[in-house]
Amino acid sequence: MDIDHLTAENADQRDVIKSLRMDLDRYQSTHKADAQDLIRLAGKLLILSQATGQEIDDTTKTIFRQRGWTSSSRHREAKKQ
Repeated sequence: MDIDHLTAENADQRDVIKSLRMDLDRYQSTHKADAQDLIRLAGKLLILSQATGQEIDDTTKTIFRQRGWTSSSRHREAKKQ
């Protein structure tokens, strides 16, 4: 193998790494935005269920409790938005 071939191969690998890093940044940004949207929707669901008197299923209640999303904390957060 000659040095020119290795240099070209190295440049190609650096381009691939750069592209992968950009993809990762984009996916992480999208994931963060999706998570924030889900948190807002969870808060609105909790407030809506309390306002209408409609019970939330046990699985959802468990998730809310595990995350510390009590009715009062979710209500305050939803009002901020």
